[in-house]
Amino acid sequence: MRFVTSLFAAAPFVATNAFSPQTSHTRHQVGSSSDKRSPPPSIARPSSPPRWTGSRGAAGPLSVSFSSPSTKVPPGVHSSEVCPSSVTSPNGSANAWEVHKFGGASLADAGLYRTVGDLLLRESAGRPVDPVESSDGDAGHSGHSGHSGPIPTMAIVSARGGMTDELVAVVDSALEDMAGAESALSRALDGQLSILKDLAPPEITGEIEARMRSDAADILSVVQSLRMIRSVPPSVMEVVTGFGEIWSAQTLYAYLKHRGVKVAWLDARDVLIVKSDSNAGLGEKGSSSSTGGVVPLWVETAKRMEEWWNKEG
Repeated sequence: MRFVTSLFAAAPFVATNAFSPQTSHTRHQVGSSSDKRSPPPSIARPSSPPRWTGSRGAAGPLSVSFSSPSTKVPPGVHSSEVCPSSVTSPNGSANAWEVHKFGGASLADAGLYRTVGDLLLRESAGRPVDPVESSDGDAGHSGHSGHSGPIPTMAIVSARGGMTDELVAVVDSALEDMAGAESALSRALDGQLSILKDLAPPEITGEIEARMRSDAADILSVVQSLRMIRSVPPSVMEVVTGFGEIWSAQTLYAYLKHRGVKVAWLDARDVLIVKSDSNAGLGEKGSSSSTGGVVPLWVETAKRMEEWWNKEG
């Protein structure tokens, strides 16, 4: 789940699509401590209890801070190749990236997209920092309370609530009835476009709508052959349902751009390179084996990310 005012010039937003839908919101600070028992990178480990906030008596979860899982650097590769400073310290920011993950339940309608966008704006603006103690421990004498300054912020988003099921229905319908598949796709697309147009004016949404309609045409081209082969290859399900995340990232991008901040959106498929033991694809999202045998190629991925960032950041 791409974010101009002078406040955010050093703390841009990036919205990128995710590969597996979740229903929670998490905040991950890049570069924080981790231990040797860290779970796989696909599973974040809580490092602090949930923080709650609310207004007028209505409370709800704001974020959970997560520590960073360790990344093994391949033999013969310097760590700077995996995490180049131009990416880890965007625009020379003194603060590390903070990464937020929003699941589909957090993005079910236009109001929730606004809630997510406004939360990201608040988080990226920074927060108060603890007083700095002097060398003799006398914080009251020489210490001072300050502010973190702008925080580079990235949001990874799932498809809007219900979208993945709607796109699965497109694939399933195509096995028996292309007219039914077209109707199912129209409903899915119209639902996303309705949210998009509620969040930003036509001068922002026009180009995005055109891309989404082009994507829908591509989806129909992909599923038209299913009736002939009478089966759904995992790679087809992967491609079709993946558009939900792509559309969701662009929808959040449109809202943030409308708010006047420096923003960009990134299709993770353009930078994330993986090696798979199978040519069958990852299959349907949420399946227990959806990432089995898939190994990220971190060096090539980092190079592509750096190239994208140097162009967009």
